[in-house]
Amino acid sequence: MKTLALKKVLVGLLFASLSTGFAIAQSLSMSVTTKTYYGSYTPKHVLACWVTNSAGIYIYNIRMYGYSYYSYLTNWTSLNSSTKTTDGTTSATLTSHSPLTFTWNCKNTSSVIVPDGTYYLNLEFTEQSGTKQYVKYPFTKGTTTYTTVPTPVTANAYYTVPSITYTAPTSALTAAQTTTFDVLYSRTDRNLQLVYDATNHIDPELQLVNLKGQTLYKTHLKGSGNETIQMPDCAPGMYMIRLTDKEGWSQTRKLLI
Repeated sequence: MKTLALKKVLVGLLFASLSTGFAIAQSLSMSVTTKTYYGSYTPKHVLACWVTNSAGIYIYNIRMYGYSYYSYLTNWTSLNSSTKTTDGTTSATLTSHSPLTFTWNCKNTSSVIVPDGTYYLNLEFTEQSGTKQYVKYPFTKGTTTYTTVPTPVTANAYYTVPSITYTAPTSALTAAQTTTFDVLYSRTDRNLQLVYDATNHIDPELQLVNLKGQTLYKTHLKGSGNETIQMPDCAPGMYMIRLTDKEGWSQTRKLLI
């Protein structure tokens, strides 16, 4: 009986997986020191750091200090108002000009990694309602990790930006990060048993794709590592089962239905 049951479950044919790798430790960081210009509220000041693309379109708000007084930052307030409160981090008004580090995970407001290309780190601060200091620095998001000293280091009398570091993603998977998954399919009830490593992947998704590359079915997984999913009723033939996550990782197996 056990042999018959196993044959029933192993109707699906499993082939070697095809991995595209996934992004690890992709980030952008900028160190900043501000200097007082003895504005009305010194040493208190408000400060914001955000990312735009090469066309000047808003991508992500990394950090905002002194949210109650954001209207003093005219460049920052020109952004869509809804984005100011849904991404990044807001904190209390700063009370000293201490060195700061801003770090961005290279994702947009939808938590999706943005494409490679040229982006700008925007920095703005003020100590009073009428005067603000603003500068932006370009950087390249790509396949190379680098640290650069901006030119000029002192953007104006009130900013010093000693360094900008971009950490590129790596597609090399360590033993702990390598994920293989197994699928067992039953034609009788169209149940697909999926076993995968849930440790290293955020918001995994399963897709059923035909040989033309068309996605016929997709569903977000629970992240348990062992799930049973009822697949749609499809014509007999060869299909692809694809497992993906939000970090860009993807792995595929062929499945005969």
